[in-house]
Amino acid sequence: MELKRSTRIDSARGRAYRPSSLRLPFKSLVNEPAAAAITIARRCGKGISMNVSKLMFLLLLTGGAFCVTAQDFITVDFENSRDISGRIVARDDNGTHGQGFINQPVDSKGVTITGGYVIWDFRSSPKLGYFESSSSYCICNHAVQFTFPPNATDISMDIDGAAQVQPDPRVPPAWVPLRVDNNGTVVASIGGTPRIGQPIFQNVYIGESAGQITVLAPVTGNGSYQIRIDNIRFRIRPLTPPLFQFEYDSNHPDERLLLHKYLASDHSGPVGNGYFSPYQVENVPIDQPPQFRIPGVVTLDGAPAVKTVYYRVLDPPDTAPYVPNPTVDDNRDPVRPKGTLFYIDGNGQRVNASSVQSNMDGVPGRAVIYLEASNHVAGENYQVEASFDSGFACATAGPGGTDICPKSVTVTTWKRLYVEEEHMLRRGAFLSHVFAAGTDRIPVTDTAPFANLASGEILQLVHADRSGEGYYFDFVKFNRVTIDPRLGGVLEIDATYGLTERDYGEEPPAGSRPTSVFQEVVRDGVGVVSEGAFESQNSYIDGLFHSMFVDIRDVGRLPFSEVPYVAQFDYTTALFFANRWFQTGVSTNAWVKRALPNVLHRIASRQTELVQDKTTQRYGAELGVTLVGSESNYSLILAGRIEDLVAGGVIDVNGNTVGAEYAGLSAVQAAGEIAAHETVHLWVRSGGADGSGHCTQERYQHDGLSCLMHVPYAGPGLADGLVALHYESVRGVVDSEYDDVRTALEPVSQH
Repeated sequence: MELKRSTRIDSARGRAYRPSSLRLPFKSLVNEPAAAAITIARRCGKGISMNVSKLMFLLLLTGGAFCVTAQDFITVDFENSRDISGRIVARDDNGTHGQGFINQPVDSKGVTITGGYVIWDFRSSPKLGYFESSSSYCICNHAVQFTFPPNATDISMDIDGAAQVQPDPRVPPAWVPLRVDNNGTVVASIGGTPRIGQPIFQNVYIGESAGQITVLAPVTGNGSYQIRIDNIRFRIRPLTPPLFQFEYDSNHPDERLLLHKYLASDHSGPVGNGYFSPYQVENVPIDQPPQFRIPGVVTLDGAPAVKTVYYRVLDPPDTAPYVPNPTVDDNRDPVRPKGTLFYIDGNGQRVNASSVQSNMDGVPGRAVIYLEASNHVAGENYQVEASFDSGFACATAGPGGTDICPKSVTVTTWKRLYVEEEHMLRRGAFLSHVFAAGTDRIPVTDTAPFANLASGEILQLVHADRSGEGYYFDFVKFNRVTIDPRLGGVLEIDATYGLTERDYGEEPPAGSRPTSVFQEVVRDGVGVVSEGAFESQNSYIDGLFHSMFVDIRDVGRLPFSEVPYVAQFDYTTALFFANRWFQTGVSTNAWVKRALPNVLHRIASRQTELVQDKTTQRYGAELGVTLVGSESNYSLILAGRIEDLVAGGVIDVNGNTVGAEYAGLSAVQAAGEIAAHETVHLWVRSGGADGSGHCTQERYQHDGLSCLMHVPYAGPGLADGLVALHYESVRGVVDSEYDDVRTALEPVSQH
């Protein structure tokens, strides 16, 4: 059998060509009649290469003698070598340039690479006993290249030779060493002196190949080169299947995926971009579902490899403590219960798909898939599973048919609520007129809070923005109370302590007093610092809302958090007061501000008026009020009333004690439960037992304690610090405030 012609892909040009007049005496020298095809190609300046399947063939050629302007390469490719044996003779096609060939059979020197060491030993050749390629007057770089299988290791070879360099034609050429590269990394410099007769070999240990191993003669100018190679050795490690590994796999704690980041000023998170995870995709349009980047890598014997990776999304069981008997596939979003998978192509375009090639961004081994989750349901769980086959055979390949597919970290969706919180000064008044910068007399609507105040007490002035000047405050030192014929009651301050550099207050409307009640509560104020401010006890909120997968955060740093003292609110004054001091609100007119998405405005204040029950005619006390509407909201935590109730000191107009069940309880625990209750009302404002979002049920544990939203909130569990809601599920229909919050559309409605 003779192999007269074969086709080879020219790697330099990316097209096929056929070498001419290449004849190999195949039949007489090969002992395997079914040996796989050998591909040999030679083209001047474009490479000399060889592919080996079951039969090993060595092409040894003096490249420079054929083309003085070429970069000649000899490539020996062992990629598919198996059980190699036989003896090979090869000659150049015209028979005249054969110096580099072993032109005698190498009897009994067959090579087997099924394991152990592999040795090519050319010393039995009666002519040279080693491979040599050399040339004179070659304006080129000459190289011998070797491509080893990915599981080749302990690679070494004996090398000798030299190359001439002549950077300047006016200077005689000099001989320099050969260079040995491992995929572009220089591992050795060998030789440097041309030899007549036997070479003086140096052994070069390379180890594992990073791709191609090249022995290069770096000729410059019109020079010569000499490359001699002997005893190429390597060892074959057993082939192992490719391995896929998620960068963040199932061994890591769950990652949180924020549904929406509504405040651009939010710089929370591990990298300061407002997101829980560095894997969340930034800058997704606010009206689009969130996206999570899930990178992984494919390796083969420890080296990056290009393979097709298939993905699918799993839905692990719900992790909330109140969900009875959670199971897989229990996500609540009916539109995208398992999200959507996609990747980004080389043009930066999104492609919806569940498989990728592991050469993303041109990097071998890199595989990146993206998960697009629910756009509004919190607590949805997603886990991505990977396989090298679309049927996911790995899902049943473990002991007993268990799933051994690689799995990503579990990703859980979370909502975020931002809270702006103010604290009402416990003792103070509004300003009745302008208090000009640099003056020492503060006009107030009521001097009674300061009547017995000692000289030297520190006062705090607070100003709310009206026309873009901003919110600001100052501290001044009190001197005494006086009466001004034009301004009425004024507070004289100690000028030696310092005067303000900014104006406070404004002139009243025509006449001596405001014409509307709400105009009283939209003025700047002044209070006594030592008396402090009312506080909201928020220690129960995080725990409750984390169980609903809602993150609670401050809106960010405010200029100040103190607001003027109001003895008692009604709903009208509370509305205008809250809008006046809503620092992150966006003005829609002179009196009303629009809340930013998912921003709650909470004010710790004194009290509202007592409320009379229309049926019993008895009076009750409100401990919190949350009003949502017209794109805004406020939530009053009536800390003053709570303090009075636990002290047993609230008496109605009929002389009856109000809220006797609170007497002697902890004001801190009672206020903490009220703050959590009112925060739930941002989402749950209708329905229930009274049409206002309240219920008559036990909490989800069914232990006899009332749900936090129970009406009346006066029975078992009152002010015990145990905060929980109810959860009932009948034939798949869920009745629960937990579920109402988790499944509510984003952003939370403010209408």
